[in-house]
Amino acid sequence: MIKELFGSYNGRDVYRYTLDNGTIRMCILNWGCVIQKLIFDGVDVECGFDKMEEYAECRDYYGATVGRYANRIANGKLNIGGCE
Repeated sequence: MIKELFGSYNGRDVYRYTLDNGTIRMCILNWGCVIQKLIFDGVDVECGFDKMEEYAECRDYYGATVGRYANRIANGKLNIGGCE
């Protein structure tokens, strides 16, 4: 694992942690556990930013990880082709 300074947000340092097993390399920011890069066999498959300022300005949650309550809405229902 490699730890490096990525930038700062509201006066606090943001670090990027890189994990690499030879096939997959993933870069994670300690700013909300954002996946900044996900590289599989040399191809970057994650739409991330190169600078912390870009993450701070964007409100689209690029690289966001979600917790155990994602996609769980009380009494949630979905209709497809008339079937619930």
